[in-house]
Amino acid sequence: MLSVGDVLYLRIEDRAAAEGQALAPEYWRAVLALRGRMVTLSVLSDAGRPLTAAEARPVLDAFVARMQGANPSRPADP
Repeated sequence: MLSVGDVLYLRIEDRAAAEGQALAPEYWRAVLALRGRMVTLSVLSDAGRPLTAAEARPVLDAFVARMQGANPSRPADP
């Protein structure tokens, strides 16, 4: 877990059995506020071709940046 600016990054390992889903158990998630709402963004990969943590994190960084760019902060209420 680490915090960069207003974004909390979590590296997660999901050990629960998910029937019918061929996803790698380890993934990155970002938690942040966008336009007054709490948002989570995740980067998951296929179990047959999992991304390493070093590969997945830049993808999540780009995802966070795009979402922040598409959802600018609202001005403060008077």
